[in-house]
Amino acid sequence: MDKFVQKKQVEAETIKTVSGTKRKRHRSNSVEEVDAVLKKEAKIVESTSRVFSKNVIRWTLHNSLLIGQYIKKGDNFESRANIAAFDLDDTLITTKGVHRFPKDANDWKWLNKKVPERLTKLYEEGYKIIMISNQAGLSPGKKTGDKKRTDFKNKIGQIADSLNISFEIYAAMAYDKYRKPMIGIWNYFVENRNVGVTVDKENSFYVGDAAGRIKNWKLGVSSDWTDTDRKFAENIGINFYTPEEFFDNVEVASFSYKGFDPKKLPRDVPLFIPSSSSQLALPAGQCEMVIFVGYPASGKSTFAKKWLVNAGYVHVNQVL
Repeated sequence: MDKFVQKKQVEAETIKTVSGTKRKRHRSNSVEEVDAVLKKEAKIVESTSRVFSKNVIRWTLHNSLLIGQYIKKGDNFESRANIAAFDLDDTLITTKGVHRFPKDANDWKWLNKKVPERLTKLYEEGYKIIMISNQAGLSPGKKTGDKKRTDFKNKIGQIADSLNISFEIYAAMAYDKYRKPMIGIWNYFVENRNVGVTVDKENSFYVGDAAGRIKNWKLGVSSDWTDTDRKFAENIGINFYTPEEFFDNVEVASFSYKGFDPKKLPRDVPLFIPSSSSQLALPAGQCEMVIFVGYPASGKSTFAKKWLVNAGYVHVNQVL
């Protein structure tokens, strides 16, 4: 098994399709239990698409995270310090028409001809190429999840055929810590898929189209539908570029963040309200419970350990 993959955490399967005539799956014997829904994929017939990948994509599953790895023949795909990370849809590829969502596995084309050329150059310059994409539609819980997952894997195989350099793709299939702008995917990659090498954040970057650009950032163009990609890069602490900035060298467009920005919180407010020691003191013999409510990885446990545990509180949570 690939040295970067922890055997007890993943389901491994290799899919190879040649000219649509043969389809072979190999399931890892090291994993005793896998998601029941994903097991059914072995019985799903490949989509009716007429184009199939000639390359082998190694697919693994870590919790709700779907990971595809393509290793070019003769390449060992070693860990690297410099990471070139990209969103997928409307960043590297787009649909063949004006519609937003792909109709099937074949409904894709490069965003422009510069994309594969630039990716190849980056790889030759020593960058590790990874793709990070929110793909909730692939979830086993979705009605069309099985077909969309099959089409998605087929499409990534076609991308590998066209690109022909080693890369990995990470698809967040649920609304959990792996979904951008949360950095669960990045943390998993650094800790488990780039073993032995410290990532150089100054020379690493993320490219995505969900950048929070305002209306008319380009004449006649509406605002970005979200700012997820830009926030993702900022949360990690790496450089961010839009596809236009990265591939076409256009100037940085005006943008604004939506929602809550923790960096704008005033730093001179009291830690507790009320803030006087007399108001905070509990009468003798009484017990106090402090309940934290917030998103995963929002800092609940960190706050509790820093400010409450040291003050004598007992920290209780359900994280295993």
